[in-house]
Amino acid sequence: MTETPVSSHAFLVVLPAYAVIGCVVYWRHLNLAAIYQQLIFALATVLLLTTVVMHFYSIVARDNEWYR
Repeated sequence: MTETPVSSHAFLVVLPAYAVIGCVVYWRHLNLAAIYQQLIFALATVLLLTTVVMHFYSIVARDNEWYR
């Protein structure tokens, strides 16, 4: 399997991390009245956070095995 460049992983850490920070900071300011809206927003935030963690792991460990 070919190695993904660190710059690609770094790009996929910085952008979602910025989005997660925005989601956490502005959670209370959004008008999410229905429970399903809150659930979808929370799931999207968790997905972005998972992306950050996985790509950060790839940078630190120099390992792309989780792609498979």
